[in-house]
Amino acid sequence: MADEVRFGIIGLGMGLNRARIAAKTPGVKLAVVCSIEPGKAEQVGKELGCDWTTDYEEVLARGDVDVVGVMTPSGTHCDFAIQALQAGKHVYTTKPMDIRVEKCDAAIAAAEKAGKILAVDFDSRYNPANHRLRMAVRSGKLGKMLAGDLLMKWYRPSRITTAARRRAGAAAGPPRAALSPTRACTS
Repeated sequence: MADEVRFGIIGLGMGLNRARIAAKTPGVKLAVVCSIEPGKAEQVGKELGCDWTTDYEEVLARGDVDVVGVMTPSGTHCDFAIQALQAGKHVYTTKPMDIRVEKCDAAIAAAEKAGKILAVDFDSRYNPANHRLRMAVRSGKLGKMLAGDLLMKWYRPSRITTAARRRAGAAAGPPRAALSPTRACTS
């Protein structure tokens, strides 16, 4: 690897923020961004001073990309990751790694075979607000914690959730309710 780690980011929904982080991180060079939306790819490429493309295979063929960040819709992460690993790139995906365990196993095997790193981006662990909350709990500022319950409301447009469910082999339609002992929620 070069003195700097050179990234290509595919998918510019969640990937937009990851591309911005890469562009301003010391020791990192954002070489290229990729989106199926040409206008978005061009706009982000200009904003961040990097190349842009709509062709994922072009990203894989580049000699100036060491790591591919896969920020595509759930259910596609490992498909893209395996291709990148086979092309000799390190890979990190957004979470979930994929929606099928079999695909995760295949990506892990591809990384081992290629001798490359495969990682999953758990970006919320680095959120300053989350660290402040952790420190408040640890210091006792919130009293003695006996139990906890967390509900994170992340909007996922139906076009994304329906497509992910189809890729997983689930019936189309709205997602089923997620139940916990204290809450029931639907999207």
